[in-house]
Amino acid sequence: MSSNILTLDTLLTQRVQETTQSVLNGILQKLEQQQKEISGLREENRIIRAMLQSSGVKLVSIKTVRTSAFDIRNLRRKLEISQEVFAFLLEVNRRTVIRWEKGLSFPQPKQKKILVKLKNMSKDELASKIQAANTALYS
Repeated sequence: MSSNILTLDTLLTQRVQETTQSVLNGILQKLEQQQKEISGLREENRIIRAMLQSSGVKLVSIKTVRTSAFDIRNLRRKLEISQEVFAFLLEVNRRTVIRWEKGLSFPQPKQKKILVKLKNMSKDELASKIQAANTALYS
């Protein structure tokens, strides 16, 4: 009986080790595949950035967007728009803009992306976007 238990224990231990190894190999294969995909995306990103820069497009990174209370307030004032219109453009409510301008909170990555887009727009595009926001809010 004791010998049967040891044999069963050995078989179970061996099966657990084989299964664990199989699962780990699967995870490693997926990881290698994802690393290759990431590498390809980085290269594609590098090529697109080079093309945009050579065509004269100014690129602003989310990381370089200044989001201090002072910077946010100054951007809004530079655009000559109300907190309500600014909030509409950034897809938040007016209270959120007030908190940003007081330094009580800061924009999330989604709003930072929108800020980047606003900063990269031409004056005509920006004027059109602001006009559309005014129409949507006050009509």
